[in-house]
Amino acid sequence: MRYKIIFSYLGKNYHGYQLQKNAPSVQVEIEQALKKITGEEIKIFASGRTDAGVSAIKQVAHFDLDKSIINLAKRLNAILPGDIRAINISRVNDDFHARFDCISKTYEYHFYHNECNIPYLDEFALYCKIPFDIEKMNEGAKFFLGRHDFTSFCAVGGSAIEKEREIYSAEFFSNRLGIYTFRVKGNGFLYNMIRIMLGTLFEVGYGKIPPSEIKRIIDAKNRQTAFKTISPQGLVLVDVEYKAVNEYN
Repeated sequence: MRYKIIFSYLGKNYHGYQLQKNAPSVQVEIEQALKKITGEEIKIFASGRTDAGVSAIKQVAHFDLDKSIINLAKRLNAILPGDIRAINISRVNDDFHARFDCISKTYEYHFYHNECNIPYLDEFALYCKIPFDIEKMNEGAKFFLGRHDFTSFCAVGGSAIEKEREIYSAEFFSNRLGIYTFRVKGNGFLYNMIRIMLGTLFEVGYGKIPPSEIKRIIDAKNRQTAFKTISPQGLVLVDVEYKAVNEYN
C-alpha cells in the first residue's frame, strides 16, 4: 500500500531534507520514526530536496507499507523531534509518485531591513543592514517569468542535467510588520537556484545593476555572471501541487 505524507519542518537544525552521511537530515528522522512504529525499513520519497537550513511549511513524500496503521500521523508526532511534524497521512494509488507527479512548487524568502536586527524576526527572516529598492527588485524579478535555461542560477554540485525550468510567478511584497517576502512558483528549481536569484536581485535593489541585467545574466548561461548565493535562513517551501490524487481513509 502506498501512502502520501504531508509534513512540515524547521530547517535550521538539519543538513537539508535528504539523507546525508554523518549529518542530521529530515528524511532520516522520519524514516527512523516509521521503523519504530512499523518494525519495517521504510524509505520515503519526497517531492524534492531542500538545502541545509531551509524550512518547509508543506513538504510532500510517499512511502510503501504492507499494513494499515491507525492514527499513524499522531503516532509519528509522538516520536519525531518537535521541529518536524506530520500534518496528514493518506492512502493513495500505488502509481502516485511525490516527485514525478509534482506539477509546481512555491517557495517564499522572508527578509527585513531595520536600523538594528530584531531577535523575533531573526527566527524566520534574514536581517538586511543595507536599505533596498523593492520596486526595482520587482522589475528585475519579471525577467525570470517563463521557461528559461537557468544555468546561471545553478550552484556547482547540482545533479540536474537539464537546466530548463518554467517560472509561473515571482514577486515581492511586504506586510505591516515590515517583513518583505519574495514568493516564487515554478515547475521545479535547480540546486541553490532561488537563493542565487535572490542574491542577484538584491544587487538590483542596492542599485548596483539595473533590473534589465537579469535578462543578460539568464541568457549568459554562466554561473559566474550571477551574484552570491544568499543565506538559507529566510527560505521556506510553502506549497507543493499535484494533479488530482485519489486518496483513501
